[in-house]
Amino acid sequence: MASCASGITPSFVVSKKGVFSSFDPPGATSSSASTVIASGAVFGSYTDSGGVGHGYELYHGTFTTIDFPGATFTFVGGANPEGDSVGVYQDTSGVFHSFLLRNGVFTSFDPPGAVFSDAAGINPPGVIVGIYFDSGGVEHGYIRIRRNRDFEMQMRLTGIT
Repeated sequence: MASCASGITPSFVVSKKGVFSSFDPPGATSSSASTVIASGAVFGSYTDSGGVGHGYELYHGTFTTIDFPGATFTFVGGANPEGDSVGVYQDTSGVFHSFLLRNGVFTSFDPPGAVFSDAAGINPPGVIVGIYFDSGGVEHGYIRIRRNRDFEMQMRLTGIT
C-alpha cells in the first residue's frame, strides 16, 4: 500500500465503521477516488509513471483502466448502479470534453458553446450533471437528460453565479 510519506498520493475509502483504506491502481504514481456506488465499486483517476492520467474502476479487488479512445487524460467522476460512468477527457488538442461510458461504448459530448466541459455525475435513470466554461471564461452547470431508450440526450443549461 502506498502512503503519503512515500511521495505517492493514494486513493482511499472510508468504511461504515470509519476505517480508512488506501490503495493505488497498478503502476500509479498518484490516484484519486471520486465516487463509490452501492455495489462497492470505486471510480476515479490515476497518474502513471509517464505522467498520463487514466480513469479507473476498482470492483472486488480488480482494477479496470478506463481511457477515452485517443485521449491524453481521462477522469471518471461519476457512476450509477446500471454500470454507466461519466467524466472528462482531454483530446490531443488539449481540449477537455464530457463523456458517457455505457455498455462499453464511449460517447463524447459538450454543451453548446463549451470550451471545457466535465460530466460530474449520473443517476440511475441516466440523468447527467456537470459543468462547462464558455469562451468568455464563464462557468455554467448543465443537466443532460435521457429522452428515449437510445440515450438521445437533451441539454438543459443553467448559469452558475
